[in-house]
Amino acid sequence: MHIPDKLSIRPFLIVAAVFGLTVFILALALKLPGRVSAFPSLQATATPTVPANANACGVVISTEPITPAANITVTVIAEPTASAEVTPTIEITLTGTVSPTGKTLRIGEDIYPAVLDPQRASFVNEFEILSLAYEGLTSVDAAGRISPAAASSYAFTPDQKQLTFTIRDGLKRVDGAPITARDFEAALERALDPCLGSREYASVLFDIQGAQLVSEFDVDTHTQAELQTAMANVGIDAPDEKTLVLSFAEPAGDFWLYVASLPIFYPTDVSLTAESPYGWSELAGNHNGNGPFVILGMDGENSIALAANPDYRLGRPKLDRIEFTYNSDNQALLDQYRDGKLDIDAAVTAELVPQILSDTIASELKQYDAAQTYALAFNNSVAPFTDRIVRTAFSQAVDREGFIRDVLLGHAEPTTRWIPPGVPGNQTGKPGVPASDAAAAVKTLVDNGYGKDGKVDCAKLGEIKFTYPGSPVNTARVQYIADNLTSVLGCEIKVDPVDPTEFTRLTRSVKTNPQLSLQRWVQDYPHPQNWLSTYWTCGSLALNFGYCNVFLDELLKRADSTTDPGAAIRLYQQAEDLLIRDVPGAFLYNPENLHLIKPYVIGPAQNTSPSDAGWIGQFGPVRQYDIADEGTTTAPPAAGVVQETQVIVYQPSAPPDPAYKGSCFTTSIRVQRVGAYRCSSEENVASHGGANLFDPCFVVAGETNILNCNPNPVTSEGGIKLELTAPLPAETPAPPDPASAWIVELENGTFCEFATGATFGVNDMRANFACDDDGWLFGDLKPGTVWTALHATVAGSPPDTKFETEETAPVRRVWR
Repeated sequence: MHIPDKLSIRPFLIVAAVFGLTVFILALALKLPGRVSAFPSLQATATPTVPANANACGVVISTEPITPAANITVTVIAEPTASAEVTPTIEITLTGTVSPTGKTLRIGEDIYPAVLDPQRASFVNEFEILSLAYEGLTSVDAAGRISPAAASSYAFTPDQKQLTFTIRDGLKRVDGAPITARDFEAALERALDPCLGSREYASVLFDIQGAQLVSEFDVDTHTQAELQTAMANVGIDAPDEKTLVLSFAEPAGDFWLYVASLPIFYPTDVSLTAESPYGWSELAGNHNGNGPFVILGMDGENSIALAANPDYRLGRPKLDRIEFTYNSDNQALLDQYRDGKLDIDAAVTAELVPQILSDTIASELKQYDAAQTYALAFNNSVAPFTDRIVRTAFSQAVDREGFIRDVLLGHAEPTTRWIPPGVPGNQTGKPGVPASDAAAAVKTLVDNGYGKDGKVDCAKLGEIKFTYPGSPVNTARVQYIADNLTSVLGCEIKVDPVDPTEFTRLTRSVKTNPQLSLQRWVQDYPHPQNWLSTYWTCGSLALNFGYCNVFLDELLKRADSTTDPGAAIRLYQQAEDLLIRDVPGAFLYNPENLHLIKPYVIGPAQNTSPSDAGWIGQFGPVRQYDIADEGTTTAPPAAGVVQETQVIVYQPSAPPDPAYKGSCFTTSIRVQRVGAYRCSSEENVASHGGANLFDPCFVVAGETNILNCNPNPVTSEGGIKLELTAPLPAETPAPPDPASAWIVELENGTFCEFATGATFGVNDMRANFACDDDGWLFGDLKPGTVWTALHATVAGSPPDTKFETEETAPVRRVWR
């Protein structure tokens, strides 16, 4: 995710031309009865007749000259700078009563969101609002764990080239309309519509068969019919109202279950988007979503209000309202918090920490690790940053340690790497982009033609403008870095403040992205794919920075299609090394999360996440958050509280060598499904304690005589490669026990594995699962929205064994 005052953005594919041409073409487009989508089936009204000389988007291509010297040869499809007022085509009415004076959570932030369109949003302050009003097929909790959301289940095919989601029964929008698989299909098609500009996250869908071809479709040289044909070949299919199938060009990595949680998957009501593809989202009543809250009002500048959705699939939230207040003056927000006008201050900066710690609110400050990387962002398409030499010198010139010491007051760690600590695959401590070294910066430029006699020739560098979202805090930060660079290089760095919301708009295109700026990236999910493929491939956010390396793309394509997690991580690490050699930005530091929260707010402080760049606890069970009544104490929801048990059908890949020869003598005792066996190897396996008996052993897709034995899906460790010396035993397919499981994760993080052979019993219940906390799960698991299990520790020896402790424990995940 982008953050408004820091580094990242997404693909914005627009054909460039002069301003007069833009106005001319838009004027022509306005003469049509309505904008023609690439997908007329998604429009609420009949598709107007398209003139023969229209492009694939229905925009007329004129050949008349604007001036005697300029003929129109291309069509500009531009996002309007200001949208006309949008009239909703339906009136959304809550089906329950919302108290105007009930429990309200008031959150203060610094930058108002510029785009609240699920298929076009990209910044944290946009995602956090949308995630309250909508829900994707999956969800990611504060601990980074994936759970079913709008989908009740999902499964990859054995070759991992197809992913099927089963849509939950009873899903409906705020207005009561049912939501089906076709709503998600329509949202994804809209996300790929080349006639819709600024689709910031479209590139995350490019693994889908045909998706990139459609998203980057040349609408000026093809017809609507050709575009329709291309769309028909995209691997997004809803064969019925319950099923959504995604087909991939290559095997899809495990990160795809994270991708399905992103706003680009949210079921936008496409009946409302056809008339005003850009302006529809500016009216609160058009957000006809399926999330725990409903957007009631947004003033476009200072506030957004949401109310509890009584028809949310998990039930009405405890909070009646959530109100966001925006002010680019961080000190002003702190004063509001002190005065009791805010319950959460989500815009605390490092500069304010000493003031807070000397105040009575000191105990209300929460500081914790953040999965973020700040960088000096270069527009690689604008001189002098088209030259890697200059980018290298600026990375050397900036004083990371001094900035952290003098400005951030120690609330960050310097870095020259892109992937931060805590993210799988990070290479903390390994050299990255050129480190801070003032003398080296000057030498780099002088030795490569940008000066002589030990001095930089500023004329050869040209004017350098440092653009930033204007606020007191940002002004001080940018001025420090500009002064630092000026002092080292001897060349003036001009600071250029702009409106904060406008800054986010500028960063959405390479044509407007600042020459030099301070930006940051916050992970959407804890996976290196989100740090690399999502951001730095040629068709993704990198496009907005003018960066493209086809060799990096090829390496990341291999990593994304590698289903062995360990092998994929190694490829991602190689990719980060290749990226760093290009110095596309000067990576600076990893900050802390800093938030203030009142003690009467129940829940957020117990559900913090490294991704909390919006507000504290934003990835937790918001539906269960509460405001304590005066004079009462209410226990907060436990960290990572389970709202729904995730049922995972394990799909094995081929394990690495060496291979052991062996055979299978029966179907698996631990895993009740076709393709799982109990087997033995001809020799003992030292890496598995000298064992030669394995259960389960899984058939591997695409292999005829290779099984994967005793893999560990919890740690993503590959299993033992068993090469068969005899045919597999016969199987009799039968419906599995709905309560069956192989591995169980309880709500508190305890893992329990099914115990084969003779165990023992207590109170006529068998000890079915052995747990890593020395406890056991007794009797059958109890399936439901949230599964439960009897978790107990025991005392004594059979036959006198008895329960020492026992509890009915919620189950977070089960593997089958």
